[in-house]
Amino acid sequence: MILCSSNLRHSSSTKGPASIEVTFDIEANGIVTNSAKDKVTNKEKKITLRSSGGLTDREIEKMVREAELHAQRDKRGKH
Repeated sequence: MILCSSNLRHSSSTKGPASIEVTFDIEANGIVTNSAKDKVTNKEKKITLRSSGGLTDREIEKMVREAELHAQRDKRGKH
């Protein structure tokens, strides 16, 4: 799966293969920051990915209520 793509142009005056350092930072809230840095030229590009969707407050509340109901049923069933 491709999350993103970026062009980091490598200097044609540099001999040998490119040396690119790539990092991913994944935060607890789901925000992903990706960076790529050419170690020869120090050129760097970054991209931050944020969710454009997700659950509404109403959907979350419904899921919590259902989970609590299932937990109560589980407790009654075990005793």
